Amino acid sequence: ERKYSEARAEFETLAEQHPNNAEVVFAVGVLSLQLHDYALAETKFKRVLTLPYRQKDTVRLYLGQIAEERKDYPQALHWYAEVGDGGQYLQAQLRYALVLSKQGKLDAARAHLRQVDVSNDQGRVRLVQTEAQILRDANRLNEAFDVIGKALKSMPNQTDLLYDHAMLA
Repeated sequence: ERKYSEARAEFETLAEQHPNNAEVVFAVGVLSLQLHDYALAETKFKRVLTLPYRQKDTVRLYLGQIAEERKDYPQALHWYAEVGDGGQYLQAQLRYALVLSKQGKLDAARAHLRQVDVSNDQGRVRLVQTEAQILRDANRLNEAFDVIGKALKSMPNQTDLLYDHAMLA
């Protein structure tokens, strides 16, 4: 019901009773993030990293997002770089490139995206879309159009790329 404050209060009570339960501490972190209480979210997520928790890369991704929200770009890059292969890897790499672009490092951001290894078309599409977004944000619309056009040559039936290409045109 999106009653994040009330939910967090319940989980904080649980966390006091079970301070070494990573799932409970993680839940407090997520709810704090939802409430934009970045200081508490960061504290809880860092605590989760010290506990036995299977999805530590998800925690690292959240810590990167918190640093990004605070415009602490070096710290955001650190956390995104710590995310290993697995379910959060591609998202972390996309965020890493976007942070580089926010710092004005467009060439480094694009180079980073090009070295990311993905094994499926969905991942390739996301890489291309992120590169195009970086170029659009830098008002380099012709280059964004060209990047998507080139990708369409090897993936002509990708509707997301077709749509983005049409919008750029």
